[in-house]
Amino acid sequence: MAESKRAWMDAALPVAERVELLLKEMTLDEKIMQLGSVWVYEVLDQAQALDPGKTKELIGNGIGQITRPAGAS
Repeated sequence: MAESKRAWMDAALPVAERVELLLKEMTLDEKIMQLGSVWVYEVLDQAQALDPGKTKELIGNGIGQITRPAGAS
């Protein structure tokens, strides 16, 4: 498979190669966001459903984790 966007999703490639392809595709902002987290309640609306607006604002460039989905909501 040629090195094109999303080539890292090819499960036939070795993991190390997939990681390199993904890292090459990610922006610096996306890489930085992988170091962070948000509390689950920060991205929920009043009905405890995922709020697209809050989600885009807080984790628009990615996220390392959403913390305590069962313990803080």
